[in-house]
Amino acid sequence: MTHLDTDSYYSSNAQSYFSKTKSLDSSGFLLPFAGKLKVDDPVLDLGCGSGRDLLWLKTKGFQPTGVEKSRELARLARDYSGCHVIEGDYRTFDFSGIYAKGILFSASLVHVPHIQVEAAIQNTLRALKNGGFVYISLKKGQGIKYDLDQRIFYLWEDGDARMLFDALGLKTLYFQESVSVRNTEEIWLSYSMSYEINHDAETEE
Repeated sequence: MTHLDTDSYYSSNAQSYFSKTKSLDSSGFLLPFAGKLKVDDPVLDLGCGSGRDLLWLKTKGFQPTGVEKSRELARLARDYSGCHVIEGDYRTFDFSGIYAKGILFSASLVHVPHIQVEAAIQNTLRALKNGGFVYISLKKGQGIKYDLDQRIFYLWEDGDARMLFDALGLKTLYFQESVSVRNTEEIWLSYSMSYEINHDAETEE
């Protein structure tokens, strides 16, 4: 069976993916993260997909901006949420000129190979000042798997994820293990974390 390139999948199936995910309730996993932020705080939603979480963050009083690689999904997310959505790959986008108090990886690291995840997160942390907050959700398991659409997913064990986060200066404040809201048997690992490294101090050294 042919395995699909995930970029091609989201471009070719943007409308159906949007329809399946836009109405899913984000509250259960985003409230701990949102509870650390203040009204009007700028938040980056990386790999924002349908714009569901952008809209949720907006209704909570934050100032969210999305980043989405798929042009088709970026347009749908922009129209649905009413938020600014950058068309780009968060793994390579230059975040040095952007400020955020929180960054969100809601199911957006699942297609990134394990060996590339550290660099992907590190790139986005350029937008986050010391004392900012990060939300990351990962699929639980070992190795890789393919879904019915033949998309590849990279799975994580909690211990491995925490070792990576520690190396990046991320301190776990809240952890949740939960069943997928899409009524599948998949288990998600969700982390709300603070960013402990002082960028200004690093720059001055």
